[in-house]
Amino acid sequence: MKSQIGCLQLEEKMADLVEVTTQEIFKAFPGMEERYGKEGLQRCREDIGFHYAYLKTAICFDEKELFADYFKWVHHFFKSINLPAAYTDEPFEIIVRVSGSLLDSGPAGEVKEYIRYALEQGAGSSAPPASFIADDNQLNLLATQYLNALLRRDRALAERLISDALENEVSVKDIYLHVFQPAQLEIGRLWQENKISVAMEHYFTAATQFIMSRHYHYIFSSEKMPWNMVATSVSGELHELGIRMVSDFFELEGWNTTYLGSNTPDNAIVNMLRETDADVLAISATIPFNLPNVTQLIRFVRGEMKNDAPRILVGGRAFSSNPELWKKMEADGFATDAEGAVKTAGNLINLK
Repeated sequence: MKSQIGCLQLEEKMADLVEVTTQEIFKAFPGMEERYGKEGLQRCREDIGFHYAYLKTAICFDEKELFADYFKWVHHFFKSINLPAAYTDEPFEIIVRVSGSLLDSGPAGEVKEYIRYALEQGAGSSAPPASFIADDNQLNLLATQYLNALLRRDRALAERLISDALENEVSVKDIYLHVFQPAQLEIGRLWQENKISVAMEHYFTAATQFIMSRHYHYIFSSEKMPWNMVATSVSGELHELGIRMVSDFFELEGWNTTYLGSNTPDNAIVNMLRETDADVLAISATIPFNLPNVTQLIRFVRGEMKNDAPRILVGGRAFSSNPELWKKMEADGFATDAEGAVKTAGNLINLK
């Protein structure tokens, strides 16, 4: 109950908290406005909005690690763009003070508790994360070549690398698991390291989606079974490559799949579940502050469909802080990758 009170009050006073905190930060660092101007003020306001959004989500689900992981990410990202260390830590101290003045004592105490925990966990954690293309990756060389080709914006070469691998009997599943997935994670790491632009990250994702589509004849040729699944990213998500890969894996295993992409309205998802007589709904969330939308969608589906609701499987980077977090979403199962999603779904269907 304590966390729910804090969750609701943070939601109610979010706009005021963000605005007052932003103003207090500019007072604490008088050189910021001169250095960064009005655009800097707006960027600061956006950053503070993200801080509070992650904080609210962590408190809502009673998950300190979720916020601590976010703090470590912010700490390293700000370091990579050469922001002074004080600009990273001091805003969180200001959040504690502002929350103490605008929130009731209980919620304000929770904010302080979560931020103190994050500061303790984040101390000395600014070492760069390791590459996602690991040495033990069985397709390490191909993944590296693919990554480098797209970093040079040579989509034709990247596509040819995948085509040649498939012709040499590397399986589609292995391409997805050991090339596309680690390469996509690595491009996110390079952005966090400030080694590539957000435009390059978007280009890389779009190019991978295009290359995947060019090889769908390998996927849709599998024999179909009488199982149906619907795949979607939760409301608010802009990242959909991961859930597309999940949908493709189901297709490879003989499932009849309906891929809805991102930002599909909840009522439209329910309509599609009914139309397809879906056995499984797979929901992806990449950004942790979208986790409340996962719970909302699950409750909506079950409320509308009652006993006809499908089994509900969740996954995505938003769950990385705690592999048991899916239970708080009220889902039926969780998987860390596309291969695991198919196995988990099969187990869930056997329970029906």
